[in-house]
Amino acid sequence: MLPGSPELQHTDWLDGADGPAAGARFMIEQAKGLLAERWNAAVDDAFEMFRSYARARRLRLSDFATRIISGAFDTDAIPAPATARSEDRPS
Repeated sequence: MLPGSPELQHTDWLDGADGPAAGARFMIEQAKGLLAERWNAAVDDAFEMFRSYARARRLRLSDFATRIISGAFDTDAIPAPATARSEDRPS
């Protein structure tokens, strides 16, 4: 890869070379997608539930996202959004 090539820039972003904020945003996006898929809900709705749960417990979003992605947090503890299909909601 050549310096400045799109492939290198993409790899740098994933590795957090643009700073810790890029890595944190990446983890939050991954957590949003995982929750949206799990609940069969819109990504924005999943993010709202993710953010509400974290705020109520004074958790940093990036730290909470990392726990979700790594499997260290049981996502059944987060209430599914009202827009999730009822058969897909955790009981």
